[in-house]
Amino acid sequence: MLKSLSLNWAFNSMAWKGLVYTAFILNFVLICQHLLLQPLVSALVLASGFVSQLQGEPNGFREFGERLATKEMFSILVSLVGLKSMPLYGISGLQPLHILSICLCLTFQLGCVDENLGNAAELFERVSQSIKVKRYSEALNDLNAAIEADPALSEAYMRRASLLRQLCRYEESEKSYKKFLELKPRNSVAEKELSQLHQAQSALETAFGLFESKDYTKALDYVDKVVLVFSPACSKAKMLKLKLLLAAKDYSSVISESGFILKEDENNLEALLLRGHAYYYLADHDVAQRHYQKGLRLDPEHGELKKAYFRLKNLLKKTKSAEDNANKGKLRVAVEDYKGALALDPNHLAHNVHLHLGLCKVLVRLGRGKDALSSCSEALNIDKDLLEALVQRGEAKLLTEDWEGAVEDLKSAAEKSPQSFRFAHFEDLLNSTEVHFHGFLLFVRIVAK
Repeated sequence: MLKSLSLNWAFNSMAWKGLVYTAFILNFVLICQHLLLQPLVSALVLASGFVSQLQGEPNGFREFGERLATKEMFSILVSLVGLKSMPLYGISGLQPLHILSICLCLTFQLGCVDENLGNAAELFERVSQSIKVKRYSEALNDLNAAIEADPALSEAYMRRASLLRQLCRYEESEKSYKKFLELKPRNSVAEKELSQLHQAQSALETAFGLFESKDYTKALDYVDKVVLVFSPACSKAKMLKLKLLLAAKDYSSVISESGFILKEDENNLEALLLRGHAYYYLADHDVAQRHYQKGLRLDPEHGELKKAYFRLKNLLKKTKSAEDNANKGKLRVAVEDYKGALALDPNHLAHNVHLHLGLCKVLVRLGRGKDALSSCSEALNIDKDLLEALVQRGEAKLLTEDWEGAVEDLKSAAEKSPQSFRFAHFEDLLNSTEVHFHGFLLFVRIVAK
């Protein structure tokens, strides 16, 4: 019986102790919540207010921290020691725990900002290096990632806008400039660059219009003096410039300018095509063919490259056939081959001058003086100093009994190159059945004068 009462009393004692401990713990939690948790939450709210005010300014957090540390830290500490409330940056009624919490929160924020500033500086340095080596895609990717991570990073918008302007991606660039101006209103640098963007965009559109109307000189001025000044990395403007130079027959400049483009991107198909055209029109067919072949290896179905390559192959084949037939004495077949080669590209003057001369020679051998006269004149229209064409035209005039015209051409040839020109071919003319003997005697007398 006594043992049972003793156990009952022990259990009752433990229950009362548990109840007392429970009440103590609950009261402790309530007191902690009232004294500590609520101020901390309030401090976080206040700190977030400060953060949002300083968000758009990269140096704002640091400046605030310096002011807090140098100017007001002493008064804060006095307040904490005296357990008094005090105002802080216009916020009144702050208790010591509020202030302590704000300091702790801002210390954390300042540490994060320092880290973010370091990351931003590193990012912008990487972007600058990418632009220097013309890796524009990498630079844009870095800037896009930075903006995605921090949409309020104004400097990233500015740099992206500037880079897109240089690449003449004008619509995207304008959006970035406007976003930057939302974050930094009335920024003079951004407003100036946005104005330059509009100038370049308008000039590029004008240049394309002038190219279509074949006003190549004026179009080149717009490209060189406006577009490529404000958008130096604009591939559309560079390609347009190559086309304008090619249309103006400035083939050396086409080769030079396209060389810069291919140095940056050796697989640029359009640059390979236009550079091949320049070599083609300079009659450097081997180099032109290599450019076309390289482009076709990269894209076997490229229409313009295929067309240019097969046109060149056909031209070389026709030319060789004409020359071979002329050497074999198949003169009439050679005439048709020469005419076929000339019909392939009437604008290829550097090569056609030799085709006209070859055709003239064959026609003189056939005794077709009138046709030969026309072919030799075409060759001289392209190159007025082509001595052999002048001699052949003189012979063609003999065939048409234009004695004085023949003397004029042959005498002019002798004056241009006394050492090269010889009258040994006169013997051949004496044996020619197409030239009247008496007419030739008249020709000799005129030359003797």
